[in-house]
Amino acid sequence: MTGLKTLCWIGFSVGLAAAIGTMRFLYGWSLKPFIYGSLTPMLALTFSGASDPDLTKVLGLAWDAGAVTTRPVTVPLFWLWVSALRWPHGKAIPDYPVSELS
Repeated sequence: MTGLKTLCWIGFSVGLAAAIGTMRFLYGWSLKPFIYGSLTPMLALTFSGASDPDLTKVLGLAWDAGAVTTRPVTVPLFWLWVSALRWPHGKAIPDYPVSELS
């Protein structure tokens, strides 16, 4: 049950991040409040975890894992968003094979 609960939280978090990112682009919100709002609690958790000898061994790994998983998630979403914005409005999207897109 714990694995399912973790998987649901990850799915919820990714969906929430995608929704907030989309709203940020649509409404022109600044990125700084989102960075400060997410970084502040993460730094607080890091400093509180640094006082536990068992957690100090994995704190660097946790930050690295967060950085490694960010690119595979955000790059395809960003490419999709840029492609959608560059496509002329009112024109049909042709069906190209995936091999012709690269």
